[in-house]
Amino acid sequence: MEKKLLLICAFAAIVLGASAQQWKVFKDLGQTHKSGKFLAPAQADEEEGIIWGYYLGDLSDSQGLGFAEANASYDVAIFVPGNKELKGGKITAIRVPVGSSKMSSLTVWIRSSLNGTNLVYKTYSGDLTEYTYLEIPLDEPFDIPATGVYVGYSFGIKNGTSDNDLYPIITAGTDIKDALWVTESRQWMDLYGNDFGVSCLNIRVTDISVEANGTYFSPINNGITLAGHDSPVKAQINVGYSTGINNIDYTIIYADGSKKSYNKDVQIGKGFNQAYTTDIDVLGPQEATDFTARITVDKVNGEDNILKDTVTLKAKNISRQVPRRTVVEEFTGTQCGWCPRGWVGMEKLKKNNPDNFIGIAVHQYTPSPGTTSNDPMYVANYFQFADGAPQCIMDRKKLMDPYYGTNHGIQYDFDNYNSIIPEADITLNAEWINEKEEEVKLSAEVEYLSTGGKYSVAFVLTADSLSGTTNAWKQANYYSKYGSRNDLPEDLQPFWDASSYVSLVFNDVMINSSYSNTGSNKAGNFADPAEAGKTAAITYNLRLPTKTVLKNAIDKKLVFGVALLFNIQTKEIANAARVQVMPYVDTAIKSIENGSSTVTETARYTLDGQRIYAPQKGVNIVKMSNGGIRKIIVR
Repeated sequence: MEKKLLLICAFAAIVLGASAQQWKVFKDLGQTHKSGKFLAPAQADEEEGIIWGYYLGDLSDSQGLGFAEANASYDVAIFVPGNKELKGGKITAIRVPVGSSKMSSLTVWIRSSLNGTNLVYKTYSGDLTEYTYLEIPLDEPFDIPATGVYVGYSFGIKNGTSDNDLYPIITAGTDIKDALWVTESRQWMDLYGNDFGVSCLNIRVTDISVEANGTYFSPINNGITLAGHDSPVKAQINVGYSTGINNIDYTIIYADGSKKSYNKDVQIGKGFNQAYTTDIDVLGPQEATDFTARITVDKVNGEDNILKDTVTLKAKNISRQVPRRTVVEEFTGTQCGWCPRGWVGMEKLKKNNPDNFIGIAVHQYTPSPGTTSNDPMYVANYFQFADGAPQCIMDRKKLMDPYYGTNHGIQYDFDNYNSIIPEADITLNAEWINEKEEEVKLSAEVEYLSTGGKYSVAFVLTADSLSGTTNAWKQANYYSKYGSRNDLPEDLQPFWDASSYVSLVFNDVMINSSYSNTGSNKAGNFADPAEAGKTAAITYNLRLPTKTVLKNAIDKKLVFGVALLFNIQTKEIANAARVQVMPYVDTAIKSIENGSSTVTETARYTLDGQRIYAPQKGVNIVKMSNGGIRKIIVR
């Protein structure tokens, strides 16, 4: 699914240098997303050439870079190596990512050095369409020398007014050296290391002579396997130049010298710098402990791999598989006009995944940095995982949009994360301290499934069905009559119909946590390293908020306790648990006289056999110290 909307509401300007003109990056205001045009097909005929560049994605995932000035001149370049995958190649066209329709005096060029003479120079004076690629064919193919060349484009902006005019250089991805050269005060500078990404400029190449399909894995550092079984492990397969790869043969080489080989179907198209992410099978050793192995690609399409790279595979090997509950923490707020899509995304996950979705909506967004939100659900003490809204993070692994996810829809990403084998199990009990029902005792028990590693637990209270009648409770809604209704997905169209502020019922709202207001977890770490089959327990108390507007909106029958289990090394959530805090019942043990002995309750279970640690509404199965069993109805 093509992403149509930008990811964050807040403007993020990053300034570099001390000259009169300073570079600023424009990251995703909450406006309708530039639709973006996909690159030419990677499977293009050899006669037409193949696209090469440092970024080969969709322009809808890009950002604008510029001086934020109405009148400015720009020079942009990338270095094109000639001794690697482009060996022997010819450049037939330069493809410019058009950031603004007001780009004037547009030229493309090729130089052996940035300040050298032009080896190729061509001017374009036709129409421009923003956020698409303009492909400018060269008059003659240019032979790429072994020493490489710089390929660039230059242009000016006159009387710019829109954000596209003020930030006309399109960049994306993560920083790579030699992938984003610009001029500032007539001096060339490589913007590598400033989190601006790479230039989306690329070229079309023919006649390359390098060997194709040399394939290798990226190192795998956080795999999880099941002892004695083949387990899916996420891996990235890389190829410098591909003529099309359908399958690979790979081998896992263990520390004791034993090996296990596999065949894997893949879909790697024709093109340069391909990176293909997929699940691969890895056999877990018999012992449930962390292990390190090596992994190598032996064959590609049945032929010997031209590369012999062997990389490290590190994995946690677990004793048995338990359910995973995936945590989705959403950064949001009633003052964020694009956050209705986050509300829809979280509600969708809650409905579709009742057994393994744990939502935590953190209402800390404010449109003015440095100020406190007037959102009635604002609570200060939580981990700071985002600074723009709407955003979410799954199991503390990766920030993404809470509706679109990483581009295929939030359910797609949830399914991927929820399929990861948990490295530990965690159970939770939550009970009110006393009949006032103002403080909750949270008791978590962790079962380690692998030896090695250290863990910590954080605790959270959430509330469902929060709403209010004052204007402060209304959600800002920028979708109201914005653009075309039919351009929105069906489940967002009701917000197009609605007014600029809408009344919603909010679920999974964070109302307190074991984090301080600076983001440090006060619950602490487990002192001892994990040992397969062993358990560890921790207890923590959390109070309801005292802010009147929020306190009065909370239905105590709809308060939930959440325990987040962290792997200290990866800082990711290993597993989690969520339970409802049931109405207070006096749980003091009442003795029952039975002859000369005193009979007490020793254990309590639900009808489906799940152990519970406090009375739970409905039928409770109570085991007594004399071996007797009682059924008790808790109303």
